[in-house]
Order: sequence, then structure tokens, then C-alpha cells
Amino acid sequence: MLAILIISSLPLYVLYVVYEYLNSPLRNIPAAHPTTPFSSLWILSRTLTGQRNRSIHAAHLKHGSIIRLGPSEISINDPALVKTVYSAGNSFDKPAWYHIFTNYGSQPLFALLHGKPHAQRKKMLSKIYSKSSISNSPSLATTISTCLESHLIPSLSSQETHEVHDLFNALAMDLVTAHLFTSRNSTRFLESKLERHHFFEDLYQSRRKYFAWSSEVPILVWLVGKATFGRFRIVPGWVDDVNTEIENWNMKMCQACEDNMADEKTDDEDCVYYRLRSRGILSQLEAASEVLDHIGAGHETTGVALTYITHHLSLSPHHQALLRAEIVSVGVSPTFKQVDSLPLLNAIILETLRLNPPIPGSQRRVTPKAGCTLGEYHIPGGVIVAGQSWSLHRGFWHDPEVWRPERWLEGSGDKEGGERWLWMFGSGGRGCVGKWLATYEMKMTLAAIYSRFETSVVDDEGIEMDDR
Repeated sequence: MLAILIISSLPLYVLYVVYEYLNSPLRNIPAAHPTTPFSSLWILSRTLTGQRNRSIHAAHLKHGSIIRLGPSEISINDPALVKTVYSAGNSFDKPAWYHIFTNYGSQPLFALLHGKPHAQRKKMLSKIYSKSSISNSPSLATTISTCLESHLIPSLSSQETHEVHDLFNALAMDLVTAHLFTSRNSTRFLESKLERHHFFEDLYQSRRKYFAWSSEVPILVWLVGKATFGRFRIVPGWVDDVNTEIENWNMKMCQACEDNMADEKTDDEDCVYYRLRSRGILSQLEAASEVLDHIGAGHETTGVALTYITHHLSLSPHHQALLRAEIVSVGVSPTFKQVDSLPLLNAIILETLRLNPPIPGSQRRVTPKAGCTLGEYHIPGGVIVAGQSWSLHRGFWHDPEVWRPERWLEGSGDKEGGERWLWMFGSGGRGCVGKWLATYEMKMTLAAIYSRFETSVVDDEGIEMDDR
């Protein structure tokens, strides 16, 4: 009986799909796949199997700067289009997808969907993350000097080979938590291989393969668990336990700051948590959610970027020699101001972030109720629209897959035109609030390493970013 009912309904369903296709305002936008005007299954399957970014990029190469990923989802790949969607003042909110970044039931800056609440929260954070605050912070200068000179450099000197991604994650975590909670309340992962292995391997990274399921099909994840009474779950129950352990770990550092504030210690004024809690700006739970988000974004992206930079330099002794000469030219133990002025170091970082952006995927937004115009198309309200740095960073150059820092040196024809296509920190009012902290950490770390060491790749199997 059920089979008969389904078969008899198929013609009606087909008519409905054809009607929706013929009347869709998006019908003239090139489809990334023949099924995308009718279904989101293609892009969902690409996402769940770790092929999303490259599949979208291949579609852009074939069909142009605007493509259709689903019945109500499009992707853009042009700086002018990105400016329309992401510029400050435009009313493109975030979709509910970003709720996945909620902690303790409270939404941090990154998970705030609407423009006004986001602007209010970002205003609380902008000054302490500004370039002037970062570069002139005595506590940050002391912290990075201690991390590099007392821990990272001696560690690199002690053995012949190193798994640098592990070390860079530990370094970035120690630095970001010091900025969030002060150095006395921060992690000491560079000092303890056991602690960092537990956090990164047993907790933080162990959840990664389930993230796409939780973020893309949360209702399905919930329904399957309920329907099977928990006997079968798409996302295992231990993932919830790991998330709870990470939240508890973060809350201990928050509570340590609370105790310091109760003791009226005033040297915490340049730490993020103090700023969020002083004068009752945020509750303890709201502040804890905010800093936990900064911990995730602040350590992982910097760790990935430093790993790729050292990988590329290790394959190029020529660039290493030039970089070493440039760093040595500003003397021993240079300040950030001196390091920040080095053109080749800056070019190496920019080129690596172009080719291997730590956040390569779609930055989703929702078109406003009144709709908008993107290129030659009018896009109605409620449509998901997104750009991705993986594609933008390959859209201007004739040889985009080649690592060539010289693109970013003065006199290069690529430098002026190419800057418009760089998008590793986003843009507009929702651009990365921590970009100057990340830049500070990368430049000081690379200066410390390459003024002392030469690096080479021991196991030349290459490195490949997870494409989800």
C-alpha cells in the first residue's frame, strides 16, 4: 500500500520540482551540478565527504564567478561581489548554520547572526585586538619572548627532527590563552608534551570528522539518535563528553581570572577576559563562551599557517637564505616593529596564506529581505550566498598553485592587483578580529626560528589540508 502511494505521488512531485525550477529567480545562474536547481544533495555530499572547497572551485573554473550550489544557495568568486556581500554596513546576516559555534548555551561573536548585536560585541573587542594594542603590549612581548626563547627554541635545538604542527599548535595555544587570561592563568603546552597531546589529540582534534554532520544536518543527527534510542548515532555520544570536557577546561581558566579580579589585581587590564567582565559588560558564562571561541580560532589557524610556511621554506633553501639575511639585518632580539618592517618576511606570509589559507571554505551569509543584485542577477531575499578564500586566492594569477613570495614585493605586477583578491581574514565588519595577534605571532616566531636554524623536509610526502 505504501509503495503504491509513493508511486502515485511521483508525478505530482516531478511537476512540483519543474514548477519550482521554471519560476525560481535563480534559474539563470549556472548550476555547479545538474541537480543543484532541484536539490542540495550534491553540495551536501561534497561537504560530508571532505570535497566541498575543491568541488566549488572546480565549478567556478567551469561556469564563472557566480554558481548555484542548491535551490537557495549560491557561491561567488570575485572581489566586487565579495565587497557587496561582506562590506561593513550591508545587511547580510549570518544563517542559523553558525549556531554550531555556541558554547555553554551562549553565542560568541562568531555565532551572532544579526548585524547590530555583532557590532556591539565586536566594539568590546576591537581595541584590545588592534594592531597598536598588540604591538605595544608589554605583557604580550614578555609572553612571546618566554615561549620562544625559553621553550620553543631550546626544543628545536634538542633533536634532529620535529613534528612542527604539534609544536606550533602548542605555541599558539600558550600565546592566545595568555592574551585571554594573562600568562599566569594560561596553558603551558610547550612545556608539557603529555598535556598538549591529551588536549589536541584526545579532545580537540578527535571530533573533527563529525563536525560536518553536526553542522550540516543537525536534525538528522538528532532524529537518528532518537529513533534508535541512542543505540546508533551518526555522531557518537563521546563527542558530547569531549565538548563538555573542553568547556570545563576553559571554565577553569575563566574562574582563575575571576579569582584574580576578586583580589583586585589591576595588572589584568590588557587581558581579554578582564575587559569582557569588567563593569559587568558580559556575564561569566557569556565571557566564557566568547573566549572559548577565541581559543579555537586563535590557536588552530596560526598553527596551520606556521606549519605551511615552514613547509614551503623547507623546500626552498634559496628563500631561507634570503630570509635569514633579512632577519639578521635588524639585529639580535628584534622588536615587533623591526620584524614587521621586513618585506620578504611579509611576502612569505602573504603568499602562504594565499596558497594555503587556514580557513579556506565558504563564509555563508543570507541575502536581505529586499534581495540584492550580484553581477547581472537579482537575488531574492533569504538565499544563502558565500565566497571562499580557496577560490578567491586562485582567481587572479596565471600560476596560482605555485608558491612565489616575490608576488608581494615592491615592483611586482601581481602585488597591486592581487591584494584585492586576498581574503584570508575576511572583510567588512565581520572580518577576523584577531588578525593582528595572528600576524604578530607568525612574524615573531619565524624571525626567532630562521635567524637560528635551517629547515628541511624529512618525510617529503607533502601535506594536504582537510577539505570540509
